[in-house]
Amino acid sequence: DLTARLGVMPSVPDLGLDAFDVLPGGEIVFSLEQDVFSESLGALQHGDLLSNQGRIVARNQNLMNAFVIMPPVPDLGLDAVQVLDSGEILFSIESEIFSGTSGLLRRGDLLSNRGGVVRTHDALLARFHPPPIPHDYGLDAIFVWPEGEIWFSLEEGFTDDILGPILPGDLL
Repeated sequence: DLTARLGVMPSVPDLGLDAFDVLPGGEIVFSLEQDVFSESLGALQHGDLLSNQGRIVARNQNLMNAFVIMPPVPDLGLDAVQVLDSGEILFSIESEIFSGTSGLLRRGDLLSNRGGVVRTHDALLARFHPPPIPHDYGLDAIFVWPEGEIWFSLEEGFTDDILGPILPGDLL
């Protein structure tokens, strides 16, 4: 149902759903797990932000433009996304990359299409107690409340020294 208006032919049973958000008015924006070709929109990458209304909301490269990635990369993936009322798009990527403006961008960082790192992976986990070995657990889903509190889930789990197991998909 999400991809019905995207012009993907022939119709495939499951392209995989990665990131998603619901916009005012009920429009659903999302990314896919895999690249696919659309008869009406052309090549759709797994990092593009798409709409159930049959449009490309943002290409992955456009989300990354303000970070001045050199050389430009084809697609960094899209794991978590939230479109704010202001139009700003918050998101995470699936691959680490060096930014000319922000240094190393990690898959556990919360990024903005305006070019800022909203929260680093380490800042998101500041109140947790992961093993002391540096590791990026990835950022799978996010929700930023109007007052700034961030709810999120991770791609990979770990054992917190105080809380015990933190599993992929747990709401933190």
